[in-house]
Amino acid sequence: MALAPQLESFEQALRDAILPSELQRHLEVFNSLQRLDGTEDERRSVEYIAEELRRHGVRCDVFEYETFVSRPGPGRLQVIAPEQLELPTRTRAFAPSTPPGGLELELVWVSSGNEGKGGMIFAHAGREEDFKGRDLRGKAVLTTGGRPDGVMYAQQAAAAALIDVWPSDEEVLHEMTVSSIWGTPTSDSASRLVRIPVMTVRHRDGQRLQQMLEQGPVRIKLEAEVFTGPERITHPVASIPGTTEPERFLLVGGHIDSWYEGVTDNGTANAVLIELARILATRRDGLRRGIRLGWWSGHSQGRYAGSAWYADTFWEDLHRGCVGYLNIDGPGCRGASVFDCRYTMAECQSLVERTVDDLTNLPANVRRPFKAADQSFWGQGVSSFSVYRMLPEDHPDRAVVGGCSGAWWWHSPADLIDKVDLDLLTSDTQIYATLAARVCGEPILPYELAPIAGDFIAKLGELQEAAKGALDLSLAIDRARALERVASDLDAVRARIADSGDPPQADCETLNAGLLRLTRILNPVLYTEAGEFDHDPAIQLPMLPGLRRVRSLPDCGVGTKERLFLDTALKRQRNRVDYALLRATEEARALLGQV
Repeated sequence: MALAPQLESFEQALRDAILPSELQRHLEVFNSLQRLDGTEDERRSVEYIAEELRRHGVRCDVFEYETFVSRPGPGRLQVIAPEQLELPTRTRAFAPSTPPGGLELELVWVSSGNEGKGGMIFAHAGREEDFKGRDLRGKAVLTTGGRPDGVMYAQQAAAAALIDVWPSDEEVLHEMTVSSIWGTPTSDSASRLVRIPVMTVRHRDGQRLQQMLEQGPVRIKLEAEVFTGPERITHPVASIPGTTEPERFLLVGGHIDSWYEGVTDNGTANAVLIELARILATRRDGLRRGIRLGWWSGHSQGRYAGSAWYADTFWEDLHRGCVGYLNIDGPGCRGASVFDCRYTMAECQSLVERTVDDLTNLPANVRRPFKAADQSFWGQGVSSFSVYRMLPEDHPDRAVVGGCSGAWWWHSPADLIDKVDLDLLTSDTQIYATLAARVCGEPILPYELAPIAGDFIAKLGELQEAAKGALDLSLAIDRARALERVASDLDAVRARIADSGDPPQADCETLNAGLLRLTRILNPVLYTEAGEFDHDPAIQLPMLPGLRRVRSLPDCGVGTKERLFLDTALKRQRNRVDYALLRATEEARALLGQV
């Protein structure tokens, strides 16, 4: 899609205004602060950001809220039989402390089925089938699948503790959380609070324990101290209003809290957000729609509590006016050269691919969202997109981690300012500024609808095959295909009007309002099970999560109560999908008739 000359000029002005010296200045501040939630250093970071924003004439609201945080304390892991030794370890956020004197337990190995496969740490989640049929009562599980998923399954199997073996072989011990609760627990989700101590060991120490288990029984002693409880914390949100559609805005966010100094997770993003606010504040005339920038607290030690609180507190505001969410986490890492544009929904794919190609001539490698990275706004139907640079798989700094472009220093004391490439950080800031200009400056939102229908068709087809006749999804598939046809026509009309040079404001408003209505119908169904007003667990869920248990249906015995319960739940979720596709198709047809 061609850009109007004034938009090209606006984009270039934003890119030219970015100052590496300002980014560096902010990084030097964050390099001196350990921003754990609820600590003085986090408060000082919030104050610094608020002062910088106000100095540039940007409205900044500092929100204080109460949430549930967890800060890991000291831990000790001893092998007491068949030999005596002590291994380095770290406790985990949201796992309980051990009783006074610790716990002595028998150790048992549970394979996670994905040892040594590389990739990101989120892919090394424990699987339910790994724990089924195992006698884990009163035992300590040793596994490489110690994410919240694996801990949940270990608890269900009555394990007394879990020792997570890090999948890659770097020397550092990484901080982590084990809670599957997204944001502050509710009276319902509190039942999922972790009940067993969880600790982590390095890969080589885990291998040593495995080798000992191959020779016979192993007994260990665990001592863990973890603070978990209510805490009042704060985060700043900046607002820059638009000129033509002031009620609409792009939300750009990244977490302010960290483990240790956390310069590339997430000090670099904190600096980028300040710089975006600075350059946009003096160029507001180019913004048809506004921009809000959020530095979320409660990410690392609160399990996405800050963005979840903002979503809950401003639900209607976001549902009505937020045109998209751009999450920024870990930009500017040295050695990063491969794009991995995860957390990008179908309607935003062409926008992201076009922008990355325009500025770098590299492929964007777009991937659909999974439940992480402050993706708290799916219930409102908000479109999500992100741009990340990663280290190549064969880079010597690459490890199985969850951020820092895949570098080994993630969530460790080594994440300091020497890990930043300022040229890359400046380039990343240019990409984010360009995305903001295109979403907030183009007369018509640069989104496409037919790819959303394509995602429904592909996922429903997979589930229909997996159901093996136990649940019929043919109506949903037919409706998704009907939506794709009308959405393709609508996309063609949108592109024609957008490329006309000076589209009528009435047509722009009609299309923008219609595009938002359609995403509000489709995205909550495609990405959530809990629906519009709650948050799904912080575990790995596929698209159409409400239908994911279709895969279990063929093996669930006919005539059993378990089959009856599962069948009932799946029929209700199928109704939800069927109706959303019908509503969206009717809405798209009506919109097509208005432009």
